[in-house]
Amino acid sequence: MVEPLISKTLPEETIRTLVQNKDYGFDIKVMKNPDLKCTIVFTDGLSERNQAVKEGFEKFQKIELYFCLPHYAEVDKNHWSVHWINRIAEVPQRFETWFGPGDTVPAGNPPENIFGPFAANHFMIVEPIHLQTFFKQDVFANEGVEFLGLLPICQKELNYKLKNSWSVLLKKLQEKGISEMVDEFRTSVRHKRFFLF
Repeated sequence: MVEPLISKTLPEETIRTLVQNKDYGFDIKVMKNPDLKCTIVFTDGLSERNQAVKEGFEKFQKIELYFCLPHYAEVDKNHWSVHWINRIAEVPQRFETWFGPGDTVPAGNPPENIFGPFAANHFMIVEPIHLQTFFKQDVFANEGVEFLGLLPICQKELNYKLKNSWSVLLKKLQEKGISEMVDEFRTSVRHKRFFLF
């Protein structure tokens, strides 16, 4: 479990358990921290099970997932982030697969809009960007635990990723200052092009 590891780095932090997923052996927890300038909804317990990763991705055998939300986000067990992280975290065990950077997960079948006004309907899994300094500390690395963020993207961004690659899309997102910090009001990095004749 990773709550004790987080408590080592933030001993005064209050961490609440929102959901206990007993079928798949993990909890969904939330923490707010003014220094990190965000609210973090994260899994605790996924890393107890090693993922059957392919060669070259051994560092992702033990993962936890998280959403990085604005600091003002009011999160309870019915919040969209809790609903989706709970569903997504079940996928590796349910379908005998594994998650790594660049993987995308649809928000339902067919994909539905997660929130408005930005029409996100997929999640791209990324290594920490906004929270890189925090989640790359030795206290986590020494236990072999990698935290992966869930970054909501829209259909146009997904199509761009499939046509190019996830790393190309991530670079484009970062060029626009977009990280795993959820912004429900951002615009797509794939705007329509207008040609004048």
